[in-house]
Amino acid sequence: MKPSRTILEAIARQQLGIPTLEIRRSDRLDFHDVSVWNVEAALKAAFDAGSNVATAAPRLLDALDRCAMLLADYDEQEGEEGDAYREAIASIAAAINVRRDK
Repeated sequence: MKPSRTILEAIARQQLGIPTLEIRRSDRLDFHDVSVWNVEAALKAAFDAGSNVATAAPRLLDALDRCAMLLADYDEQEGEEGDAYREAIASIAAAINVRRDK
């Protein structure tokens, strides 16, 4: 799994001193001189962020699956609560199938 854009922007600010990853169409704003040790630190931070996401995702998915089972009474509900429950169950099922396929 890859880190989110927010995480990458935070790494760019903290490790590289780059205020934004947005393209601003200006050489002065879009190109930066950075040291190799800062590039190394940024790459390590991005790798660690991706590893943390990959580690946390299965635990989160299992917790969501357990919560869904506890709320199974909503399956028969009409309206917003029932719709939300069924949408959550479908999303969890899709995520579990993707995880099992890997």
